[in-house]
Amino acid sequence: MVLPAVIGNGLKKLKVNVILDPCSTGTYITECAAEELQLKGERQTLTISNTGGTEIKKQSKRVHCLVASMNGLFSAPVEASILDNITGNTPAVEWSILKNDWPHLTSITFNQVSNCKQIDMLIGSDHPVFHKVLREVNGSHPKDPVARQTPLGWVCFGPTSKNSSFVNTHVHMTRTNRTNQLNVDETN
Repeated sequence: MVLPAVIGNGLKKLKVNVILDPCSTGTYITECAAEELQLKGERQTLTISNTGGTEIKKQSKRVHCLVASMNGLFSAPVEASILDNITGNTPAVEWSILKNDWPHLTSITFNQVSNCKQIDMLIGSDHPVFHKVLREVNGSHPKDPVARQTPLGWVCFGPTSKNSSFVNTHVHMTRTNRTNQLNVDETN
C-alpha cells in the first residue's frame, strides 16, 4: 500500500513515497529523507525483529515531522525512527498506470508516485490515523487487487499483473523495541 505524500519540518517540504503497513509496530523514515529535511532527534537503539524471528540492533534517532496528503487536505504529525533503508529494493508500485488492467480500478484517481520510486517512509500501527479506511473498492474475482481510500489518498494492494504465473514476493514485517540512550562523556 504505497502512495506519495509530502513530509515536512515546518520550513522544508519533500515529496516522498510512503508505505502504509499496519502490521509494523513502528514508523520509519530513510536517512536520506531525514537529512534532506534536516530533522534532528534523540538518539536511540532499535531492536528490529524480522520475519523468521531474526533480530538486529541499529543505532537510530527518533525524529518528528508532518506528513500531508498530496492535495493538502489532510496532515498529521509523525514520530519516526531513522533507518538507512526501509524496504530494501522494493519499488513503489505505480497504480495510476496499472489500474487500467482491472475494470473496478479504472475510475479511481491514484496519485503518481515520486519519480525516484524509492520508499522513504513506512507508517506503522503506531499512527493509526493514517490507516483509516474511508472507502474500499473490490473486484469480482477473489484475486483482484483491493483499493482503499485513506486520509493520505488512494492505495492499492494485491497482484500487479493478471498474466503473471510467477509472483515475485516481498515480506515486510517489523516489531521494534526502542531504548533511549544517554550521552555520557567519558573523558579521563
